[in-house]
Amino acid sequence: QGLIGEIAYARLPLGVRHERHLAAAGYLESLDDETIAGIAASQYISADRAAAALGDREPTADASRYALVDAAERATALHAHGEALRLAQLAIRAGAEPKGGMLELAAASANALGESERADEFASQAVESWRTGSDRGGELRALTLRGRIAIEDQAAQRAVALLAPGMEQ
Repeated sequence: QGLIGEIAYARLPLGVRHERHLAAAGYLESLDDETIAGIAASQYISADRAAAALGDREPTADASRYALVDAAERATALHAHGEALRLAQLAIRAGAEPKGGMLELAAASANALGESERADEFASQAVESWRTGSDRGGELRALTLRGRIAIEDQAAQRAVALLAPGMEQ
C-alpha cells in the first residue's frame, strides 16, 4: 500500500502537490492544536519543495518559516529536544528570524541531548548573529548560554573565559 501511495504521489503534477500540501497545512493550522504543529510544518516544507521545483519559492517560504519556528518552540516546551533541534535547524536553513533565537534554541536542545560541542557551536553562532544585528541583550543571553554549556560540561575555566569579556563591557 505504501508503494502504491508513493507512485500515485509521484504522478501528481508539482503544482497540484504544492496546492494540496498548502491546503493540508492550512487545515492543520486551523485546528489550533499545538500538538500537531510539527505535522503542519512538514506540510509547509513539502509545499515549499514543490514550489521551489516550480521555480517559485516566495509564496510558501514565509509560512514554512513561521510553521517551523512554532513547531520548534512547541517541541522545546514538550522537552522533545531531538525534534526541537531538527526543527530549529530546518528553520535556520529556511531563514527564520531572528536567527539568533533559533540558534539559541538549537544550542539548548543539543545541550539537553548531551551534545555539548554541538551546543557550543550553535550558541557561538547565536552570539555572532546577535552581535551582527547589534542586539546586545541577545548577544549577552547567547554568551550566558555558552557559559552554562561549558559549566554543565565540567569546563568551569572555559566558562569563565567565555563570560569575562561580556562582564567587562
